[in-house]
Amino acid sequence: MAQSNGFEDIGSINRPPRLVSGEDYDMWKNRMESFFCYQEYGMWKSIRDGPYTPMVAFADSGGPLGPKEHSKYSEEDIKKMEVDFKALGAIQMCLPNEVFHNFRSYKTAKELWEALEKMFAGSEEVKENRRDVLKQQYENFIGKEV
Repeated sequence: MAQSNGFEDIGSINRPPRLVSGEDYDMWKNRMESFFCYQEYGMWKSIRDGPYTPMVAFADSGGPLGPKEHSKYSEEDIKKMEVDFKALGAIQMCLPNEVFHNFRSYKTAKELWEALEKMFAGSEEVKENRRDVLKQQYENFIGKEV
C-alpha cells in the first residue's frame, strides 16, 4: 500500500477522510459524521435511519402504505434515493482495498456503517466489556497512587 502523507487521511469539506487502520476508526467515524452533516445532512440521516423508500397507499385511499413500483418513482423520489447512494459511495471511497473487499455486498449506507462499526468497535457487549476493563484498570491505577 502506498505511503500516506497524512493530509488525505484527515479529509476536507469536499473530500471524506480515509480510514487508514482500525486503530483510527473512532476518529475516522467522527470526521465522517462531520463530513456528511456538512455536505448534505440527508446523507447522515440516511446512515442513521436507513435509505428513503418511496411509498404509496394501497387501495384507493387510506389503505396501508407499501413500496412504490420502480416505474412510478417521481423525480423527487429519485433525488431522495440518490442521497443514500452518495453516502454509500463516500464511505466506500474511504476504505482501503483490503477492508472494502470484505464489505462489497452491503447495498445501503446504513448497512455498511453498522458493519464497519461492528468490525472495528465491536458489538454492544464487546464495548461494555471494554468499558468494564478500562474502569477496572483505572480503579487499580488510582488505588496504587493513594
